[in-house]
Amino acid sequence: MKAARCALLLSLAMLAAGCVQSAEVNRLALIDLLALDAAEAGEILLTAQVIMPTRLGVGPSSTGGEGAPFFLAQARGRTVAEALSNLQKRVPRQIFLEHLQMLVIGDELARRGLFPLVDFLVREQMVRTDLLVAVTPGEAATLLNIASPLPAVPGEAWSDLVRNQRIAVSSVRNLFVALGEEGMDPFLTAIAPSSVQEPGGGTDLGDMELIGAGLMRGDRLAGYLNREEAIGLQLLLNDRPRTVVSVPADAVLTYLGGDRGTPGTGGPGDTGGTSGGAGAARGPDGASRDPVHPRDLISLQLQRATTYLAPFADDPPTLRFQARLITEVVNTTSLLDVENPEVAAAVERAAADIFRGFVEGAVRQMQAVNSDAAGFGASFRRSRPEWWRGMREQWAELFPRMQMVYDIEVLVVRTGLATRPAGPEPQLEFPGRGGGTQ
Repeated sequence: MKAARCALLLSLAMLAAGCVQSAEVNRLALIDLLALDAAEAGEILLTAQVIMPTRLGVGPSSTGGEGAPFFLAQARGRTVAEALSNLQKRVPRQIFLEHLQMLVIGDELARRGLFPLVDFLVREQMVRTDLLVAVTPGEAATLLNIASPLPAVPGEAWSDLVRNQRIAVSSVRNLFVALGEEGMDPFLTAIAPSSVQEPGGGTDLGDMELIGAGLMRGDRLAGYLNREEAIGLQLLLNDRPRTVVSVPADAVLTYLGGDRGTPGTGGPGDTGGTSGGAGAARGPDGASRDPVHPRDLISLQLQRATTYLAPFADDPPTLRFQARLITEVVNTTSLLDVENPEVAAAVERAAADIFRGFVEGAVRQMQAVNSDAAGFGASFRRSRPEWWRGMREQWAELFPRMQMVYDIEVLVVRTGLATRPAGPEPQLEFPGRGGGTQ
């Protein structure tokens, strides 16, 4: 039934792929952002950010630079289409959705179920299939009151931010395909308001930030992944996120065999231990002094990622996750010589631990809310169809007990223009620098 319903919607979406007849800009109400929230009596509250072209310097009566280039309009309805129809009664120009940059859904509405919304999105001719769809933990309407400092129209800034970050990017197409994929649940980009202060403690400008991903169970929101867990989800889906990870120098020293403190967890913001370890300056008598830098880190940027997920065993259901991640050194506050082959190998092993932590965190959270956003069930369905036919009805009970086998390889292929640490070498002692111990 679910497959037939989704096939029908896909056919309608393909038939609706034609272009809308052009119209003069000054006769259109250009919708830049659209927010949907739950309202009383099961209704939907629709909030639209309508662009005023004259405030952008477009049109014969342009007044560029005078106030925000948009205004907000709201309407309610029992369906999205009905809410839009009611909105049209309040907006004097023809509503135009082809310019829509992002659709934001409030938490409460997302927990009700998104199939009615998806039905509208694939039927409406003016909605693009690459339209970004996001969820926010609060009310979506509050986000539309934010005037992003750059550029003047927030929708463009938010769309660029999501697409450039490449973390848990969700579109109408992704949402529709995941809803029709047996053994897989959808996910949504998760965003929230953030604070942007003017220099010198001026006005709070306000903006939006990516906070991770919203996990769906079927068509209902079940929970959230934080940013690190969302990176793990992207890796499971063989979709490279754009990210930088910082490896604590103490974790590297552990793989070099140095006994210099407990390795840090490796997550963003992790200080790593520095007591008697990396960054500890020594006087002429050899006594340890305060570290020159309180955080000794080696930052790696992920350049390429090739991952593979496949069933490994049936009882209990076990999958193997293999990943080959290509990185380069973009910054270091440690005097470890990353050009040294032994040090580079230790950095790679420590970085692999960090990425494994991201993936393990994503798997734990997905199992906690029983949302198979990575498509583990779909992997069994494709690779072991006979097993899946016998277990598909039990997957909801099997998924929380699923196990993983990890095989993650990180390669550091470039270290930037520098060929040696750019720090106070004579003051610090490190194994492996320059092929020996200073």
